[in-house]
Amino acid sequence: MRFRSARHQAAVLLAVTGAMAAVLRLFPPAAHGFYPPCPFHSLFGILCPGCGATRALAALLDGRWTDAAHLNLFFVVLAPFLLALLAAELYSAFRWDRWRPIPQSPAAVSAVLTVAVLFGFARNMHWLFQGFQ
Repeated sequence: MRFRSARHQAAVLLAVTGAMAAVLRLFPPAAHGFYPPCPFHSLFGILCPGCGATRALAALLDGRWTDAAHLNLFFVVLAPFLLALLAAELYSAFRWDRWRPIPQSPAAVSAVLTVAVLFGFARNMHWLFQGFQ
């Protein structure tokens, strides 16, 4: 199936995103086991920066903000920016029938990747603080 225009692509993207959100809302990962496990966690036994993002998104869709933050704070902080980027892209596709180039500053990309690595490192250091409880 060929997509004829950016509007058509955006409509399909919006439909698929809505369907995925509906599946996530109706079948939360905590209650249903058909979601794939994190390959990084399966191989190495530690949590990657994305671990818990699916459960966090399900909690956000359910309106449980604190639960989402406990599951993956990095994703919860990043979600509004990703949503704004998606909205801007969809607006451009529907309004002008073209995708706008995504602005990417090397400094911003480096900062996000650095925070992701630090977050991944910090969330696996809980064993260090267990003796202080």
